[in-house]
Amino acid sequence: MATNYVLDPPPAPRGTNVALLVQPNVPMDEVEEENWEPWQNPKPLAGLIAMTEENLRRLSPQSLTPPLVVWSENPAPFFFGRDPVFRAAVENMARHAHAYVVIGTNTFEGPDNSLPHNSAVVLNPSGQLILQYDKIHLVPFGEYVPGWLPGTVGKITSQVGNYVAGTRYHAAATAEGAVGIFICYESIFPQLVRRLTPAGPSVLVNISDDAWYGDSSAAYQHLEMARFRAIENHRFLLRSTNDGVTAVIDPYGRILETIPRHRAMALAGNFSFLGEETFYKARGDVFAWLCVVASGVMGGLAAFGGRVGNRQ
Repeated sequence: MATNYVLDPPPAPRGTNVALLVQPNVPMDEVEEENWEPWQNPKPLAGLIAMTEENLRRLSPQSLTPPLVVWSENPAPFFFGRDPVFRAAVENMARHAHAYVVIGTNTFEGPDNSLPHNSAVVLNPSGQLILQYDKIHLVPFGEYVPGWLPGTVGKITSQVGNYVAGTRYHAAATAEGAVGIFICYESIFPQLVRRLTPAGPSVLVNISDDAWYGDSSAAYQHLEMARFRAIENHRFLLRSTNDGVTAVIDPYGRILETIPRHRAMALAGNFSFLGEETFYKARGDVFAWLCVVASGVMGGLAAFGGRVGNRQ
C-alpha cells in the first residue's frame, strides 16, 4: 500500500520590523494633464505625505525600531536633487516619523545636470541621505534607445527621457541591517538582484511603476518574477508600486500582505533582516550551467552511440 507524504510548508520567519509601503496610484494621463511640480502645485505631494504620516501613526506602538517607509517608482516629476521643495518635504517626513524612507525619484549628473538617472534614494531617521541607487538595467526603447540602432528608431513612450544607467551595486546600511534596492524591470534579472542583495542581515526592496502597461498582465508578471528573487536570495521582499501590485513577500516567495490595484493606499507589514546565504546567492547560475553541460554531454554520447550502433 502506497503511503502519501504531505510536507508542511516551512513557517515564515517572524517579522520583527515594520514597513509601510505607499501605493500612490498616479494615473499616467493625470501627470500629463496636471502640473505636478511641487513648487507650483504642492497638493499631490502634500497628499502623499499626509497619507504616509497618518498610517505611520497607527504603526507607532508595534515596534521599537524605526519603521521602513517605501514610496514607489512613479511618473510624477519628483526630483530629489534639484527640487528643494520636494527634498525638504521628504526629509522632514523622515525626521518627524523617525523612519528610514525609500523614495523613487529622478536624479541628475554631469557638468550641466543633463544626464538623468532613474533612482531610489534612502533617508535615515534624521532625514539625511544615506544612499542613492541608480537603476542599472534600463528598459530598452522605454528609458533609452540603444545607440547602435538607426536614428529613426524611437522610444516606446514619448514621456520617458534618455536615462543613463547606473554602475554601482550598493545598499543602504541601517542599525538593524542593510536595504538592497532594485527598480521595476530589474526584477526579471536573477543575476542582477543577486549582486544587489547585501551580504549579512538585509531586506530587499523593489519599487515599480506598472501604470505604463494599463490593465495588461504586466503587473502580475512582475509580481511573480519578484517572488522568485525573494526565494533565490532567501530575503523578505518589500514591493511598493504606483498602482499595484504592492506586497510583502516572505523568503519562500509567499505573499503575506497585499492591497488592491488602482487604489491610493498604504500597506503595513512585518519583515525581518535575514542573513542566510543561499547556494544561488553564493554561486549564482553554476548549477544551471552544469545542467546545460551535462545535457550537452549526454546528448553527444547518445548521438555517438547511435552512429556506432548503425555501423554495426
